[in-house]
Amino acid sequence: MVKSGMLRINSSKKSLLHHGEKPIIAPDSLKIAARIENVIKNVDMNPRLRDYIYRLIKDLQNLIMTHLELAPYFRKELTELRLALKHLEERGEAQLRKKADQTKQRLDNVNARKMVLIKRENETQEERQKMFFTCIDEGIRMSVTERQVNLAAHINEAKNIKKEIQLIQKTLQGSNVTPKTKKVLLEVTNEISRMFAIDGITAMKLKNDVHEIKDMVSRGKQAEADLESKLKLLKVKVEKLSKESGARRDDTEKALNDIYRTMLYLDRQADLYSKPHAYLPPPKGATN
Repeated sequence: MVKSGMLRINSSKKSLLHHGEKPIIAPDSLKIAARIENVIKNVDMNPRLRDYIYRLIKDLQNLIMTHLELAPYFRKELTELRLALKHLEERGEAQLRKKADQTKQRLDNVNARKMVLIKRENETQEERQKMFFTCIDEGIRMSVTERQVNLAAHINEAKNIKKEIQLIQKTLQGSNVTPKTKKVLLEVTNEISRMFAIDGITAMKLKNDVHEIKDMVSRGKQAEADLESKLKLLKVKVEKLSKESGARRDDTEKALNDIYRTMLYLDRQADLYSKPHAYLPPPKGATN
């Protein structure tokens, strides 16, 4: 389960907060690192390995706190390290050590190339905001670029809306509205639920419509005329927003893929440093 919290950073760290900006959301990498740090204290394991991982996590946290832009580069390794820690008893310390070494290698590579990766001071406010925060929780997916957005609050609100949709569909089973109206309502509510899995931010635009439908369904047959009229309008609105959510999801995935392509390119470049005249051209979409 993913929970997003707010991370307050000292304004003297220019890479994170610029004058007048609000606190930003802690990225996945910092949250995963914090979980590893908490869990490792109570796990029965080799003290030297525990100390190695603990120091590794501290170094990584310090780097990300200084240059938040580097956070996405560690998400994969930290996730695998956390899983290895979770399954320590069945997979053994050798697997955990392997994942810790991979995380250390990633940290060394990023440290060596961080000046290529961090944001420039002369970037505009709009360019600085092109940092994606993605949260996936109980079938709800939200990706934002606005630093001031509280993802935790949005996720909780989205969960409540999904519960309302489930209640609508449950109430509909015993409702006396016509089968045709039931069918249309099920199609519309199912599509809204699907949108939350693609782009929760866009799906949230339908929250007032869900409230209205819930009220109409609870009144049964006497509100059927209003319900039919509402569904006609809502069906068009849902189709439009569904296209928007798909486009937004594609844009987000493209941006994240650009990050990972750049990360892969830098890793491969690091491997070639010792070879004379070796040069690997940057991949399409890589940010140098």
